[in-house]
Amino acid sequence: MTYPTLLSPWYVVQQYSVKKSDVDTLTVLTEYWTTDGEGKDSWSDNPHAAMIFMTLSAAARVSDAEVAEVRVIYSKEGLEQFRPRQFDEKD
Repeated sequence: MTYPTLLSPWYVVQQYSVKKSDVDTLTVLTEYWTTDGEGKDSWSDNPHAAMIFMTLSAAARVSDAEVAEVRVIYSKEGLEQFRPRQFDEKD
């Protein structure tokens, strides 16, 4: 398995949402762009469900359409948040 590098980064589209969790408490959640594989797009607060883009242009199109931001992943360590441990154990 190859990993993202400085010369070949990967991308995730994310946005922040504010949820009222208590009377006086606000919680800021990071939500990640995902797809169910059948074309239905949505947001998930689970980073393992995040769709990883290989090109900036594809991530930017989604980001522009959804008023979100593009996060750049440029190392194996940066990828750990987005992949379950079972995938890394094989490497």
